[in-house]
Amino acid sequence: MLGAIREDDVTYDAGDIENTPQDEPGGTFRRVYNHFYDPYNDVPLTVLSGRAGRTAPDWAIDTADDWTAPDGTVVPIRGNHFSTTRAREAMWRALTLKSVPYVGSVGTLGDLPFVPSEMIATREALRTAYWATVFRSLGDIVHLVQDMAQPQHTRNDAHAGLGCLGEDCAFGHKSYFEGYVEARARGASGFTLRERLYLQGPPNDILERVALDDLNYGGYPIPRFSSYRAYFSTATKSASPTGLGLANYSNQGFYSAGTVVDSFASSVFASPPFSRGALVMALIPEGTAINAAGSRLAKGSLKLLLGTVVDSLQPGMTERSVPLASFGAFDQFMKSVPDRQSTLTHYNYYHQARLLIPRAVAYSAGMLDYFFRGRMEISPPDEGVYAVVDQKAQGCRDTCGFDKLKLKLKNTTPNESLEAGNFVAVAKFRRNKCYTPNLAGEPGGNAFNGYAACRNDEEEIVVSDVVGIASLAESAEVGLTFKFPKRIPINASDVFLQVVFRGKLGSEDDAVVVETKDIGEPAFIGFANNTDYVYDFTDNRYHALPYGAYSAPDERRSMKLRFGGPTAPVAAHLDLLTAGQHAQMAYLADKGAPTVTYEFASLRYAAFSPLTFVLPTAEFESRASTSYYGSTLPVTKNRGVYRQTYIAGTLPADATLHPCPGTAGDYCTGATMTIPLAASPVSWTIDFNN
Repeated sequence: MLGAIREDDVTYDAGDIENTPQDEPGGTFRRVYNHFYDPYNDVPLTVLSGRAGRTAPDWAIDTADDWTAPDGTVVPIRGNHFSTTRAREAMWRALTLKSVPYVGSVGTLGDLPFVPSEMIATREALRTAYWATVFRSLGDIVHLVQDMAQPQHTRNDAHAGLGCLGEDCAFGHKSYFEGYVEARARGASGFTLRERLYLQGPPNDILERVALDDLNYGGYPIPRFSSYRAYFSTATKSASPTGLGLANYSNQGFYSAGTVVDSFASSVFASPPFSRGALVMALIPEGTAINAAGSRLAKGSLKLLLGTVVDSLQPGMTERSVPLASFGAFDQFMKSVPDRQSTLTHYNYYHQARLLIPRAVAYSAGMLDYFFRGRMEISPPDEGVYAVVDQKAQGCRDTCGFDKLKLKLKNTTPNESLEAGNFVAVAKFRRNKCYTPNLAGEPGGNAFNGYAACRNDEEEIVVSDVVGIASLAESAEVGLTFKFPKRIPINASDVFLQVVFRGKLGSEDDAVVVETKDIGEPAFIGFANNTDYVYDFTDNRYHALPYGAYSAPDERRSMKLRFGGPTAPVAAHLDLLTAGQHAQMAYLADKGAPTVTYEFASLRYAAFSPLTFVLPTAEFESRASTSYYGSTLPVTKNRGVYRQTYIAGTLPADATLHPCPGTAGDYCTGATMTIPLAASPVSWTIDFNN
């Protein structure tokens, strides 16, 4: 909304009815000079001294377009800070806070410079500011698209309301149509047009009353094109009347105040017809004409000039017998004039608004959809999880974690390929400030203190190195491995995984596409060898060896873990886990319950068949509009060690799930089973990272 309003910024004018804030980057100037495009003559706004600005599509897209003046002087025209080009750059920065990668490059990206200020104190605030620039720019672009639904903007008809002497204005009368539409949109009973001879001269205010009736904004199908420019125009010069852009439609379908029927200015266009003789006349008899406020006029008849408005994009929505102009003894304000003349009145503007406003809305929606059209789909790799680390080696707070991430990526953008570009992975997260390597600071642990104490205020991101691609066709899928110079922390919560593409999307050379997925937070799975104890089913207690028929513990050998099912690649392995030892790993996976296959060999028992089971994934996050901050998989103590998920080898082999009675939630501690030594953790070998 801000951009849609501020695109009309001009230099300060003390004589104007209102002035927008004067904070244009680089100083104020007349942005409105760049709001015109006549596709039939393929020109921007031209005034007495020649070209005044760039065409609206060039201004929206921000293409280089210096102007050569009649004397041969090349005049550099100011760039647009709020164009599609700038919006794409701001979007990339909002997502990554990184410099632009070279096409096809592989390696580390540079951080954008960040100097905290009163307004932008954190990197999260900087990302938010860049996002604000994205949407501010889209508002400006939407304004430019919607100006193509104003025939004065597509028929080179200036309407500044300056240089006015009597009935003549050198820079065009103030736009009745714009005031009329704005009054109806606001539900106002009227509007004021201000016209002056000089820039700071005394005003001539013309107050016009308007009947209160609602505008219709809907009913037109959203156009789908393959370029930004097409929303403005798909054809120029003699082909323009059959073009599909909004400028094509309004240029060939309607007159404007300065290019009305029978005027010389109208003769430079193919349609509507230059002469009123080519139109059908419909008489509004004496005493039946009404003004814009709905009041009947006592005298004077009016003829409406009817014609056809062709819609080349939706031929079924072509309309015939549309009142395109008026002819009679009234001016545009339905005031009596001495001579009969052709003009536009509220009878004509009503139908302009009826046909153009729904198209302005639909074309704007189409432009926004086109900007965000890129689609990708993220799924886990063959290993079944996105990342795996040994928790003993990567257990420290803040600096330990995941430095490699794997995934599959599918291009799901309809009818467009991703080409000659780069991918980066982005992890967005908060931090659990209460985390400790022994997991006591996880939800359920005695060091976890909830939302206020544990959840980091600032959302952070870490960005991977660049992975370049040559091409990814529609529906094609590719496996990608991303390396993170700064790790995804082991104590992350509220984790979102993003993949960002920058490169060619269809016909757009420098597009930015992002896919975001809410995944599970770092989850911990522990394995323990508890065969230094024997479970006795007669007294439901554990007993230290030797006990009964058991004199020696068991060993777990050749342990292998697969997260993607029995045939998935091995994610981690462990050669030996002896009695009293335990090992723990952390992983990132989709929300839900991934399938896990556990293989091992036993010294005491014959080789076990692989055990396949469903492994819960932790969702450790805050819930919107609440002070909740917790995990779907809180930790519990198992033999004195905090665990999320715990798999233990025991004697006898089927005693795994038997609890220790009377332990108040601390599984197998106290009098029945001693706590493992602090030195007992064993490191996994992580095959996932190979």
